[in-house]
Amino acid sequence: LPQLGVADTELPEKLELLWRHEAGEMVTATAAIVSGRVYIGTLKGDLLCLDLETGNPIWKYRSIESDDPEEFAPGFNAAATVTDDSVYIGDEDGVFHAINRKDGSGRWKFQTNDQIVGGAAVVGDNVIFGSHDQALYCLKTATGEKVWDVVTEGPVNCSSAVVGDSTFTTGCDGLLRVIDIKTGQENEKL
Repeated sequence: LPQLGVADTELPEKLELLWRHEAGEMVTATAAIVSGRVYIGTLKGDLLCLDLETGNPIWKYRSIESDDPEEFAPGFNAAATVTDDSVYIGDEDGVFHAINRKDGSGRWKFQTNDQIVGGAAVVGDNVIFGSHDQALYCLKTATGEKVWDVVTEGPVNCSSAVVGDSTFTTGCDGLLRVIDIKTGQENEKL
C-alpha cells in the first residue's frame, strides 16, 4: 500500500550490509522497493532500477534523451512512485516523467514551471503531484494529458495523500488543501 511506511518483514537481531551500489551522484529521496526491484533517482539525472537481492543494475533512465554522460541532466529530488507498468518521478527542471517499469524506456513527459520534489499519488487512471510552480496537477496515467490543476499560494513540497475521493496537500503557503480528485475543486482550507 502506498505511503504507509510499513513492511511485513521482521528485522534480524544484527543488521549486516548485503550490497552497495555506486550511484554516481548524491541521492536525496527515499528508494521505492517493489517486487524485488529498487527504484532510486540521483541528482545526476539518472533513475536507477536495481535488483533487490544483489544490487545489480537492471536498467537506467536519464532525465534527458542524450546518451552523453557529460551533458547536464536535471536531477531527481523526488521519490519514485511505482505501479504495475510504470514508474513516475519529477525532476529539478519541473519535468514529470512516466517510465516503462519493465525496461526503463520513457512513456511520456509533462512540463511544469518549476522543480518537483514530492512524490506522486496514483489514483485509478490518474496521477497527482505538486510542483514548486505553486500548483497541484492531475494527469492521465496513459498519456500525460492534464485532467486538472489547482493553483496554490506557494510551492508544493510534499507528496499528496489520498483518502476516498479527496487528496490532501500542503505547501509553503501554510495551508492544508483538500481537493476533490475527480473535479479538482478545492473543498476547504484548514
